[in-house]
Formats: sequence, C-alpha cells, structure tokens
Amino acid sequence: MIQSQYKSCSWKRSRHVQDYSPLRKRHPVLVPFLLLLGGCLAGIASVSTENVFPLLTLIGVPSSVLCLSIAFVLGISGCLVGIIGIIEWIDRHCIQATMFLEAKEQKLC
Repeated sequence: MIQSQYKSCSWKRSRHVQDYSPLRKRHPVLVPFLLLLGGCLAGIASVSTENVFPLLTLIGVPSSVLCLSIAFVLGISGCLVGIIGIIEWIDRHCIQATMFLEAKEQKLC
C-alpha cells in the first residue's frame, strides 16, 4: 500500500477509538456473559411461570410466552455484544500493527 493510504486509514480508525469504563476494560466478557446468563435464567423460569408470576395469570397474560421472549432477546443481545467485542478487539490490534508499521517505515527513511 502507499504511505498516504496508511495515514488515511489510521486517521479514520483513530477517530473512532472510544474510552470505555474501567470495569469494561478489566472484564470485557462480563456483559455478554451476564446477558446470556439472564437469557438462560429467563428460559428456565418459563417452564414454571405460573408459580413464578401468578399475577400475570390472573390478568390473562400468557407468562410463558413473555419469559421466552425475554430469554430470546437477552440471548440475541448477548451474542451480538460478544461479536461486537471480538470485532473491536481485532480492530484495536489492527490499529496497533498499523502504527508500528508506520513507525518502522519512518526509521528506515
């Protein structure tokens, strides 16, 4: 690639780098894990929803469908957050490799 392409690529990517909270920096797997765990617990709770949510059965709302839909949303959200985290991790390391390559090229000239 041409050196100007390296500069434009690194400039575009460095603009999008965000600072995360210290908890998310230390434990990047925590949020997807908690979302997936919540989905599993909601799926397990849907088996005996009449005992867990008796007020919903008095109103006439099918509580098993509610728990399964919550489990579905939490599970999909956990998967998406995990995939996005992996993509951000790969992108972050790509930026470091590009910066290292630029520094190495400048030393040779």
